[in-house]
Amino acid sequence: MSRFGLDLLGRENPPPGYFSASKYQRIHMSGEPSNDLPPQVIVVDTSFRLLCPKESSQYKPQWTLVNSADSGGNFDVMITAGRLAIANFQNTIAEACNKRYDGAGTLIQNALKKGSPHLCWNLSMHGKTAPEFAKSKKYTINTADSFDHWMNAVVELGKDRTMASLAILIVNPNTDRKSAKAVVDVKKHILTVEAAQKASSSHPAPDHPSDMITAN
Repeated sequence: MSRFGLDLLGRENPPPGYFSASKYQRIHMSGEPSNDLPPQVIVVDTSFRLLCPKESSQYKPQWTLVNSADSGGNFDVMITAGRLAIANFQNTIAEACNKRYDGAGTLIQNALKKGSPHLCWNLSMHGKTAPEFAKSKKYTINTADSFDHWMNAVVELGKDRTMASLAILIVNPNTDRKSAKAVVDVKKHILTVEAAQKASSSHPAPDHPSDMITAN
């Protein structure tokens, strides 16, 4: 097992490159959990930029911006790394958002239940610590798979305390509708061009004059 980084001698302070049995268990989820090893904590620096429907007589929907920047700025949410389901994580974050801005967490939970408006969970970590989750990578934890991948990566780091940043955004439904209309317009244009090309190819061009037989 030493080739996997486990110190078989069970030393409290193993040499560089080796893990103690308890830390090895935490990283690889093997064996019985150790009581002497503290849980891995993730400090999530959280912000949100949400939209709340506004009562309006206009045909075009109106929205009110709900922004963490207007209620004290970013705030930390502490979670424990490990076998944490995305639904539990989202509820924990939503509850923390509610404490920061009354109603913000409810907007998040309603969007999750209805599936609309679309929520984007943008996550990042320090590039040197976890290059895959650098801010420039624009990683999101919108799905269970992407969330589990991130959580497993944090566990494998083996740190007692890991820093992460989370920005929760509600995508403006008006923007979504414009994008959807643009996609439809592009597809219509492509179909029109293809139809014209097919029509043109179904009518062969006349033979070259040099190939034509003329009567004397």
